[in-house]
Amino acid sequence: MKLRLCKWAVIAMLMLSLGSPSRAWVSLVDNDKGKLELETRLMFWGVSAGRDDVPSGPVQSENINDFFVRRARFLVRAKASPKLDIYLQLGQDNAGSKVLKPDAGFRIKDFYLNYKRAEGLQLLVGQFKVPFLRQNLESGFNQLLVDRATLPSLRPALEGQRDEGGMIWGNRKGFQYRVAVFDGSDQDATNNRSSFRAATRLSYNWFTPEPGVGYAGTTIGEKRILQVGLQGDTQNHRMDSKDDAGFTTLSRDYRAWA
Repeated sequence: MKLRLCKWAVIAMLMLSLGSPSRAWVSLVDNDKGKLELETRLMFWGVSAGRDDVPSGPVQSENINDFFVRRARFLVRAKASPKLDIYLQLGQDNAGSKVLKPDAGFRIKDFYLNYKRAEGLQLLVGQFKVPFLRQNLESGFNQLLVDRATLPSLRPALEGQRDEGGMIWGNRKGFQYRVAVFDGSDQDATNNRSSFRAATRLSYNWFTPEPGVGYAGTTIGEKRILQVGLQGDTQNHRMDSKDDAGFTTLSRDYRAWA
């Protein structure tokens, strides 16, 4: 009992010390020819769960008390020219050292090029987040709540909330638009009838514009942000491995609006 209390005291102190993740880009190159920056991010979780709370994996015979790395990220961003940016994010997502998510492991999260013809006309190509639901576009390291809801991960996509494709987007004052076309949820080897996937999002910000590709979940009261968004996500003749048993091989037309 005493050992257990000491363990949780140490975890509590670590959690308090890591309450706000430390982030700082380190510049490797910064001159007239371009700019290259690196950053690492870590998020730690402490978990105390009963054996009946474990959703999947091997049958648990005891309660789970664990301290682990929930998210780990290695980021690289480069400015090849005044109009061309390159972004790479490698990462690991772990729902618990004893219960792993399907996409656990260190892998490519984002890898894209963004060409900025003007603030109102930009072209982004590569693997990136699907522009559907603001919560999906927020960084996992500055969310208002401890983690995302399950809804963004229920939609079909590579890497859960990401897909491979291209997007035209831009900003004008508080207004932002995104129109994207993606490879889709299933591969040709599985279903050669599926169409490309299309997603679009329109939003308007009062008070403080948010002109970036990603959003902040919270600014801890430093900025006044009020955004209203309208978005859609669609793909014809797709098959979804997340469907109930007996429906995973059925071709369906997927539609989502919010």
